[in-house]
Amino acid sequence: IEGDLPPVAEIYQELMAQDVERHEAIHRIGAVFMEEFYLALKADRLFDETRYLLQLKQAVHGKARPLRREPRPRRRR
Repeated sequence: IEGDLPPVAEIYQELMAQDVERHEAIHRIGAVFMEEFYLALKADRLFDETRYLLQLKQAVHGKARPLRREPRPRRRR
């Protein structure tokens, strides 16, 4: 929470101001982080800090949308 991205600490404070419990706030932030981290690994690309922060802000302000997932390759039978 208190790392290299100061906006994350601000978002944490916003969640706390909304009476979200500390544990829940950390889980919400972590879930958004893990989603973006997973997508970066899967696509073999760098972590997108801008997209991560945008997703966090949307989650805090109730505008969260499910992230678009890449379609899974179909298995041959």
